[in-house]
Amino acid sequence: MRIDCISCNGRMNLDHPVFEEYQGPVKCFHCGTLMDVEIARGQLRTSSLQGSELPVVQDPVTRMMPAP
Repeated sequence: MRIDCISCNGRMNLDHPVFEEYQGPVKCFHCGTLMDVEIARGQLRTSSLQGSELPVVQDPVTRMMPAP
C-alpha cells in the first residue's frame, strides 16, 4: 500500500504485513513528519498530523484530502 505524506506529499510504500491492520504513528521517509494513521484491510482509512484534531482521508486517486 502506498500513501502520500500530508506535509510534503512524498509517496511512502507501506507494503509490510504489520500495516494490514494498523492504527498508530507513521513517520514520513522524506521529511520526517509524524502522522497518525488508521489502516483497515490494507486500505488507508484516515490520517492526520500527529496531535491534530482534523483527520485527512485519502481519495481513490491517492491524494490526501481534508475530511468533510
